[in-house]
Amino acid sequence: MKLCVAGKAIIFDTKKRILLLKESSKYIDGTNVGRWGVPGGRLEAEETIESGLIREVMEETGLVVRKGRLLDALENFPKISGKTVHIIRLYYECSIESNEVVLSEDHDEYRWVNKDEIESLDVMDDVKEIIKK
Repeated sequence: MKLCVAGKAIIFDTKKRILLLKESSKYIDGTNVGRWGVPGGRLEAEETIESGLIREVMEETGLVVRKGRLLDALENFPKISGKTVHIIRLYYECSIESNEVVLSEDHDEYRWVNKDEIESLDVMDDVKEIIKK
């Protein structure tokens, strides 16, 4: 079984809203199509967590982030391309200088949401868990 580590960004704007992205059916490794999550993704070989997190957020949103404190680490075992993969996700609080989002084709939509809006959206379970903390 392949083991992957992913850096995920919990990004707040100046109004304390959280950035969510809706996964597109165009995402090749998509296991949560149509659901809302946060930016970030799997690290490449020999890439640090910080550089991988910054790269992934830039690719998915066009935003430049600064990695803050580690909020939590969660794991799951999704099937990707028919194979079970062990993914450990490290969630970091991140800051941004600009909130002008430019989505990649891996996502259909983005929203800045208040914590109380999370329950009304189809948000990935681990993201709900992190945001509630």
